[in-house]
Amino acid sequence: MSVQTTDLIANDQANGSAAATVTHRTFCRFCHAACPMEIDVVDNTVVAVRGDANDPIFGAYTCIKGRNLGAQHHNPERLRTARKRNVDGSFTAMPTSLALDEIAERLMTLLNEHGPRSMASYCGTATFQNAAAHPVIRAFHKATGSPSFYTSITIDQPGKLVTPIRLGTWAAGMQGWSTADVSLVVGSNVVVSMFAQAGGPTFINPLAALKQAKKRGVKLIVIDPRRTETAMLADIHIAGRSYGQSMDNPRGPHWWSAVMPELAPFLGAGEAQVLREEVRFQSQHRLTELPR
Repeated sequence: MSVQTTDLIANDQANGSAAATVTHRTFCRFCHAACPMEIDVVDNTVVAVRGDANDPIFGAYTCIKGRNLGAQHHNPERLRTARKRNVDGSFTAMPTSLALDEIAERLMTLLNEHGPRSMASYCGTATFQNAAAHPVIRAFHKATGSPSFYTSITIDQPGKLVTPIRLGTWAAGMQGWSTADVSLVVGSNVVVSMFAQAGGPTFINPLAALKQAKKRGVKLIVIDPRRTETAMLADIHIAGRSYGQSMDNPRGPHWWSAVMPELAPFLGAGEAQVLREEVRFQSQHRLTELPR
């Protein structure tokens, strides 16, 4: 991306004109949804991020997290090169190529002295949003002979794979979302989290998908103690009251209001304003009682 943009800017400057806006098509890496995006770049700087309106599946959908990736990319505190820890605990910037050479040297020492099982890798959830991460790490294991390849499934959630193997699953398959008459959502706020179980509301433009489903007659039932954004669209919202005791949400609006002044100094002026407006809005609309 930067090469193409730099060439265009150089041509514009040579001609005495302002830097051109170059639009790149890409996809969001923030979560598993991988929403298609268009990025406007001027002088090697991201100036706009939006959903790709020409995508036939997602339409122009993106969430607020994805639309702020440009600000994240240009954050002055973002690490832009490798850093080496010194003896006193401080860090010194160094070229990434040099860092990789030093790491490779230490890995070769481990490999020669202790064998392939002395090395392991762990790929957490975020690596699934990086298109190159898993192919690169698999190539590393193939080259070293190490079988110790771990992920967020094998370490954190092995039951997701082990339980179906030991106990079996519903062999008749799942009811597809596109042909469902009724959808029961328990404890999930798909409109915000964009997390969807197989057969449930899709995470692809979830708000639009739910509205379209309701137009075709789908009945949405939500079981959740909170009146979530998904529950607001439900035909039936069930919030259990059988448990007599109750407590305030320790991470609710009161906590947000208390912590916001501590967080604001670390944000840009625009980000701090967005945070203040969101906390004020949520404080006015959050329900203290469970909806009936």
